[in-house]
Amino acid sequence: MSDSDVKQNKKRRWWILIPIFCTIGAIAAVTTTLCLKKCSFEPAEKTINIKLFDGKDMPSSIELDEEITIAAFDNKGNKIDGAEFSIEGEAASIDENNKVKGLSVGTAKIKCTAAEFDDAECNLEVTLKQIILEKEGGGEIPSSIRIGEDIFVVAHNKDGTQLVGVTFTADSTGIVEIVGNKITGINKGNTTITCKLESDPKYGVATFDLQVNLQTMEIKLVTGEPVPESIRVDQSIELAAFNTVSGEKVEGVEFETAQTEIIQIEGNKVTGASIGTATIS
Repeated sequence: MSDSDVKQNKKRRWWILIPIFCTIGAIAAVTTTLCLKKCSFEPAEKTINIKLFDGKDMPSSIELDEEITIAAFDNKGNKIDGAEFSIEGEAASIDENNKVKGLSVGTAKIKCTAAEFDDAECNLEVTLKQIILEKEGGGEIPSSIRIGEDIFVVAHNKDGTQLVGVTFTADSTGIVEIVGNKITGINKGNTTITCKLESDPKYGVATFDLQVNLQTMEIKLVTGEPVPESIRVDQSIELAAFNTVSGEKVEGVEFETAQTEIIQIEGNKVTGASIGTATIS
């Protein structure tokens, strides 16, 4: 074989290998792209979460003079060192220890910045101090009482400290009588009771609705024992009416029945007349 033939064969081999090399290169490029897509790293969000210092959620509001200490946390719940806080508005202030205090009724905007984190902000409402009412001795205030019945109401603040000097008023006259913190039903009707602490304007007012109902009576024997379920013909019993609230005997009541053939009533004396069932009112 001549030298020219050898050179020609080498050229042919290279031409055959070129498509192979191109294919291998394309496969490598695709593989590299897929690997990059699969192995690409997405940085975590650099978000600041404004919370209370102990990690609890921020309240939506605080009262006048109330203080809370705040801190900044990342999305994993870790406290962010070096976070700086500021407040817009005059409703609240913040000191160097990140203690926020309510100064006036309104809305304060709390802002927070930290290196390598996005800025964060939240609104905080500042409200009047709350008066909380309950029945003396504990428990909820009843929604209704009866004529002659008393309830005693006490007021305390958010921390549970009893407030001294509060006044109670009713929006309608003749329904209840108020002396100090004692409220007495005197006539049937509905009224709204308002409680104020006049000596401290930082406190709001507290109200509750109260319904006054008629007194109820319970029929018993004059001795106070329950009325028996039955009596014999010609047997007599003496009845009386008792106030269900005070337990006292009610004077001037009249007893009657529609079944006069079964029992006879004379004053408070009831006598069996014949076999049957009668209702006494």
